[in-house]
Amino acid sequence: MYFYMCRMLGMSSETSPVVEPVVAQVARAIELAGGPAKVGRGLRVSTQTVCFWRDGNRQIKAEFGAQLEQMTDLRVTRKDIWPVSWQQIWPELARADTHQPHPTHQEAANA
Repeated sequence: MYFYMCRMLGMSSETSPVVEPVVAQVARAIELAGGPAKVGRGLRVSTQTVCFWRDGNRQIKAEFGAQLEQMTDLRVTRKDIWPVSWQQIWPELARADTHQPHPTHQEAANA
């Protein structure tokens, strides 16, 4: 599946060792959002489906990315979950990212 996703996005599976979505970030997002039952209700999917995502047994679809991001109060972002392909999936995020000033190392350390 990952191979085909890479080909769809014009990426090489050899150049991208990151398997997306990143299961650890999905699990973190689910925990921060209140657990599988709450996430399931919010996304209108079963608790079992959310547990499959959390455990890496199934991949979360990108269509749930924005809503899950909001459920975590932006503590886990779509960029965290899809670190390689987020720009292709959500080009509007890439455009917005280029318009925002990047903090200096000192500003980031103080945040």
